[in-house]
Amino acid sequence: MNSAVQKLNQVQVSPKMAAIVEYLVGSEYAFTVSPRVVDMCGTVDGMVLLAHEGDCGANTFLGSKQSLFQNLTGLAAVAGLDQAEVDWLLAQVPETCRVEVLA
Repeated sequence: MNSAVQKLNQVQVSPKMAAIVEYLVGSEYAFTVSPRVVDMCGTVDGMVLLAHEGDCGANTFLGSKQSLFQNLTGLAAVAGLDQAEVDWLLAQVPETCRVEVLA
């Protein structure tokens, strides 16, 4: 979703968050960082691990799935994303890293 990426490009974030957003939204994101995130996976205990370019496996501990969700929704709010754009951004998160919402 081009409009969401354009809005995200206007927000200054940490290098770690920039790497995560670049991984989620792809090459349209303006803030290319090194090392690039090439994979993101969730663990059974609710944590998220990152694999960086050149790594053998996901060796970097990111934090909890809940923290990832909170940080992405906070970034979306700062960037001024509408609900459809927020939904799109969160849908880019790999399924194993998503927060389970109880109905």
